[in-house]
Amino acid sequence: MNAVVQYCRNVVNEHGHRGLWAPRGDSPDHYELINQARRDILTKLRLVLDCAETIAYEIE
Repeated sequence: MNAVVQYCRNVVNEHGHRGLWAPRGDSPDHYELINQARRDILTKLRLVLDCAETIAYEIE
């Protein structure tokens, strides 16, 4: 679980500024904001959480 927490922290640090997500571009519309969030953060976090959940089920 420590590896999961560390990975999540790394993803946020790579794409954030002082703990806040900073989208790229000049005034992107809400569709672009959603796409950026999915591409940069949410997809990576979902992947690592799914992997951790699979491992937990296998251990049980």
